[in-house]
Amino acid sequence: MLRPAVAQDWEEDAYLDRHTDATPVDLASLTVRSTLVEASGQPPRLGPPKSKASERTITLPAFVVETLARHLESYPPVDEMVWTTERGGLLRRGSFGRIWRKAVAQSVGPPSRIHDLRHTHAAWLIADGEHPKAIQTRLGHGSISVTMDRYGHLMDGLDDQIAVHLAARAKAVAPPARPELSPSDAPVPLRTRRNPR
Repeated sequence: MLRPAVAQDWEEDAYLDRHTDATPVDLASLTVRSTLVEASGQPPRLGPPKSKASERTITLPAFVVETLARHLESYPPVDEMVWTTERGGLLRRGSFGRIWRKAVAQSVGPPSRIHDLRHTHAAWLIADGEHPKAIQTRLGHGSISVTMDRYGHLMDGLDDQIAVHLAARAKAVAPPARPELSPSDAPVPLRTRRNPR
């Protein structure tokens, strides 16, 4: 089982549910089982996640699986940890922050915090129309209200998308159109007899 010390949220320790000889197919899911605990004057350690909802398994997209597989080829895990200090220890937030800022400067440019990855992930899921309950589970929120309170403002434009989907569904179930009739094919109105009173 491999454990990246950095996951969707810095404090979460994600376990890849496979052994160190994992193949890309094996790396397709990630399970959060513990969190990084840092206390003043003590070495970092792993502890339980913030909540029961924080313990979860998510499916990784192919590009992440491929990137992770390449990383593992070049940097084999140390004590099942995917990312560690040079001596194989757990990465402190400050140490990772230096690595993160350097990577950001070389790619997208500042400002970009590690937690911005989580918000970007959520925003992309919402923009793609993913179900809010699935987003809640993926982010490890304890309730759907947490997800909606934090990201609901991003769903404002989805009403137009709903209208498009409803129109498509109505079109799919609508009866076939009747052919247009020429005036000579039009039915002759029935003559009715007036009832004398």
